[in-house]
Amino acid sequence: MYLVFCVSAYAASQLPAPTIALSSTTNSITANWSWSGNSAGVSAIALNIRDLNTGAIVSGYPVTVTKSTSSYTFNGLTPAHNHRISVEYTAANSNYLSGGATKEISTQPPVVQLPAPTIALSSTTNSVIANWSWSGDSAGVSAIELNIRDLNTGAIVSGYPVTVTKSTSSYTFNGLTPAH
Repeated sequence: MYLVFCVSAYAASQLPAPTIALSSTTNSITANWSWSGNSAGVSAIALNIRDLNTGAIVSGYPVTVTKSTSSYTFNGLTPAHNHRISVEYTAANSNYLSGGATKEISTQPPVVQLPAPTIALSSTTNSVIANWSWSGDSAGVSAIELNIRDLNTGAIVSGYPVTVTKSTSSYTFNGLTPAH
């Protein structure tokens, strides 16, 4: 006589897909996830990240975290690349279970530190003339946004900001209120 044991088998309908929220910096992505419903049979969470620009799984992944973990930060990523994050359930035997989820996000572009321009201002009754020059490398500049604020009211002057080309070095703000 034999006694047969059936260790539970879990169907996709028994394991809810996690809800994933992502945020990014220039070189990292943080994933937060949660699920509601029955998570019986889940022993751990497998996390994976694919760089969609190169098509490759990011080196060092996938990783496995405990079932109770609900957040993970993927570090050392390439700025301004698209990534696909997957959060998948694993069983005690390390097999993947159905019910995982994926979500995509981009890392932020790198912040370019540029030298501040030297600015000279002059005014007439209802205009301000701005002249500027760059000392150092302005290679990362593609355009210049100019803004003017009325310090008496605290408001940005109507019609501004304006965008000018990189080669522009002077601009006249016209139509301003006298004595402001």
